[in-house]
Amino acid sequence: MIRKGLRPRFRIGLEWPDDRYPFRQVLPFRRSWIAIGVLLVVDLVFLFPAVTTLRQAAQEWSSFEDLFDLVSALFMSAWLFGWMIGPLILTLVLALLLFGREVIRARPGEVELFLGLPGFGLTARYPSANIRNLRHVPATMDKKSGHSWRGAHVAWWW
Repeated sequence: MIRKGLRPRFRIGLEWPDDRYPFRQVLPFRRSWIAIGVLLVVDLVFLFPAVTTLRQAAQEWSSFEDLFDLVSALFMSAWLFGWMIGPLILTLVLALLLFGREVIRARPGEVELFLGLPGFGLTARYPSANIRNLRHVPATMDKKSGHSWRGAHVAWWW
């Protein structure tokens, strides 16, 4: 059980350079080119209807003469907005797979772990009072290892 004052603090946002952390190490994600290729194809398949709908919605907004044309333009725009959530999420995951990294920064009393794209992602700050056995795990090529998919990373126990 983690005491209330010693829980990690999470934040989504920008990663700023900070001189208060004397230790900083960047650990890139291990790339799965098969997953990246499949995700790219699925993302392009989802983007094709979005582009054609965008063209149609733009054409309907440029010239409408009666109420039906206005409702049709509104419907196409709403459908486009709803449809674009899928490709947006797929593109974000694709960017994370291509450019993602893990950054660990440490200073006395605090360890910060950043996961995401360079400059933007999820930051977790952990008080060092609860962290035990902090170590850097090098990449292994052993297929039977539980960490082989991840490459080099940082591990610890509470």
